[in-house]
Amino acid sequence: SSIVFVHGLTGNREKTWTHQNKTFWPSVLLSEDFPRARILAFGYDADVVRFWTIVSSNRLNDHGKSLAYALLDQRGSVGQRPIIFIAHSLGGLVCEEALNLGSKRQDLQSILTNTLGIVFMGTPHGGSHVAGWGSTVAKYVSVFRGTNRDILRNLQPGSSDLQRTDEDFQHMLVRDDIKLKIYCFYEALKMNDIVGKIVESESAILPAYDNCSIDADHRTMTKFTGRADAGYGQVRGVLERWIK
Repeated sequence: SSIVFVHGLTGNREKTWTHQNKTFWPSVLLSEDFPRARILAFGYDADVVRFWTIVSSNRLNDHGKSLAYALLDQRGSVGQRPIIFIAHSLGGLVCEEALNLGSKRQDLQSILTNTLGIVFMGTPHGGSHVAGWGSTVAKYVSVFRGTNRDILRNLQPGSSDLQRTDEDFQHMLVRDDIKLKIYCFYEALKMNDIVGKIVESESAILPAYDNCSIDADHRTMTKFTGRADAGYGQVRGVLERWIK
C-alpha cells in the first residue's frame, strides 16, 4: 500500500509530523512497522494568510487537484497499490477534494478507486453549522499568525468553499460503489485557555465512522516521541487493521 501524509494549514511535509526530539515518525517508525508500504509526504504552500486572502479562487480546489495529479504521477511506477491518506487538520479537506475530483473526472478516477481509507487527525467536518467553519479558521489565524482583521473578513466566503467540499465528500461516502474506510482522531487538549481547542470533537468526527481522542492539542497531535507514544500506537493500530 501507499501511505500518503497530507499536512494542514501552516504545516509542511516534514514539520507537521516531526516531534521536537526530531522524530519524523513516518520514516523513523512507520516505515519499520510497515516495511512493504510506500510512504509519501505531500507538501503544498499552505500559508494561512495567502490561503484565505485568495480563497475566492478556490485554493482548496487547487491543492486537491495538485494532490490528485501528484499521486497519479507517483503511481505510474507502482501500479495499483491501495492508498491510505493520513491527513492533519484542513489537509483532510485537501484529501476530500482530491477524491471528489476522482469521482468527477475520468483521468483521476483511479485515485478514488484505489483509495482504501483516510485517517483524519483534527480535520473539521463542518456539516450544517457553517459558522463552525468561520470560527475554526479564526482560531487558526489567531493561534498561528496573530489575528489579521482582513483575513477574518474573508472567512465567510471561504467557509462556503470548505463546506461544499465536505458536503460533496460526505454525499460520495454513501454511494453504494464507494467503500472507503475512515477513522477520525480529535484533540483532547486545548491550545490555551483563550482559544481552547482548535477543532472541537463534534466537528472532528463523522458519525458513521470510528473515532478516538489523542491526548494532545491540535498542533502536537501529529507529533510522536517514539514507538512507545500512545498516540503513535493508536494510529499504527488503525493502519494494522486496515492493511491486514
